[in-house]
Amino acid sequence: MVKTSFKQRIGLIILGIILFTVIVEVILRIAGFVYLFSQECRNQLSYNRFNPKQYRILCLGESTTACEGETSYPRQLEAILNRKIAGLEFSVINKGAPGTDTSGILGELEDNLKKYKPHMVITMMGINDNDNLVNNISNRRASSILKMVVKDLRIYKLLKLIWVR
Repeated sequence: MVKTSFKQRIGLIILGIILFTVIVEVILRIAGFVYLFSQECRNQLSYNRFNPKQYRILCLGESTTACEGETSYPRQLEAILNRKIAGLEFSVINKGAPGTDTSGILGELEDNLKKYKPHMVITMMGINDNDNLVNNISNRRASSILKMVVKDLRIYKLLKLIWVR
């Protein structure tokens, strides 16, 4: 049996922690992709761009818009409108994305407008804009960029969520 020195053991522990962190980050990103893909499938089934009697509403936002599946406010809005207003079919498209910020939402706005051709757009955004991300990145120092990268990690967001609760 080969003996490992104290430095080697510390190095193996650090490597293990880094490897664990990378694996958890990848798993969280894959889970996020699966969630957004399933939401997109629901959006595709929800509307028919060829139906002239369909009124399309596009909901944009962060986790406050995206989460809760069938109990999200866009799904509830669609159910209420279709139940209360006769003669018109409402399709509410949920393009909320957990963890995004205002600049991310605005960056995809034009594509979403072209793709869904909504009659109305409703936005709920700003809750994730803690660091004023609308500013140009070139104006930031390296430490600010590093802080922004760390805050974008899913594992950071998971730990922050656990800590807050």
